[in-house]
Amino acid sequence: ATMLEEAESGTLDRILVSEAGLFQIVAGKWMGIYLMGCVQLTVMFVFAEFVFQIHLWRHLAGFLIMAGSTSAATASFAMLMATICRTRSQLQGAATVIILSMSAMGGSMIPRFVMSDRMKELGRWTFNAWALDGFQKVFWFQSPLESLQPEVVVLLGSSLFMSVATLLLSGRWRRGI
Repeated sequence: ATMLEEAESGTLDRILVSEAGLFQIVAGKWMGIYLMGCVQLTVMFVFAEFVFQIHLWRHLAGFLIMAGSTSAATASFAMLMATICRTRSQLQGAATVIILSMSAMGGSMIPRFVMSDRMKELGRWTFNAWALDGFQKVFWFQSPLESLQPEVVVLLGSSLFMSVATLLLSGRWRRGI
């Protein structure tokens, strides 16, 4: 959203004239969103540790792996949405529909094990499902770190795909489209 705000206010034009290339600008925005996601997940899980005794410290390595992978996917998704949308209101509307749909299908609102097979299959196309599966492996099933490989590969792969798409589409900022 900050890229859209900067484009609307003319700040982005001034940034693009600077020595920083488009890659550095997009990567810097991505890093800020990524770090915020890591902080938010950490706060939520520390709270869960105090309230529900989830044994966060015992599963710290798994938590860090999943938090980093999940934050990377969400940061890339946020950057892609900001690049695709032309206005802040368009971004807010589209993001609301897409995020709520992904949350419902991915198991964030209703556990996927109670869903029909078709809904479970649709849910596998959301990174919510992969993140939830990974966190469940860490905290519920207490699985070894190696078992997180499918979730981490999908989350980081989707992050890479969305980041490349963002970079390809972000050329519009330079062209002023």
